[in-house]
Amino acid sequence: MAESARRTLIEAGAEAHDLPVHLVPGSFELPIVARALARQGYDCVLCFGLVIQGETTHDHWVAHGAVEGILRASLETDVPIHLGVLTVKTVEQARARALPRNQGGQDKGAEVARAALQTLLTLDAIRHNSARNQGSAS
Repeated sequence: MAESARRTLIEAGAEAHDLPVHLVPGSFELPIVARALARQGYDCVLCFGLVIQGETTHDHWVAHGAVEGILRASLETDVPIHLGVLTVKTVEQARARALPRNQGGQDKGAEVARAALQTLLTLDAIRHNSARNQGSAS
């Protein structure tokens, strides 16, 4: 998913050297790393992970922690942090969602990258509108 997202961002004009990849041990650790990156000045952070259902409810708590933490980190930093954490029952389901479309998958990595680009465009428009409205108020 990360490679597909990277390809999508480069096709949209991003420079490869501006797209670092940072690995974490698991999905539960994504929020703290995402928040640290957002605080370092990145325009956007994309988080990719996988949570596979097991015999207990552990997967539920890991996924919930990742989702809640990523949302909180984004709101705390005012930086879009996008969720690309798959929650599935099997590895086959994960592959079906992660593989690029030309390989028969749903290409969730590219989907997350497109959502990030759209969010950045929307935020830029809102900020531009706000600056224009403040300038006309003086």
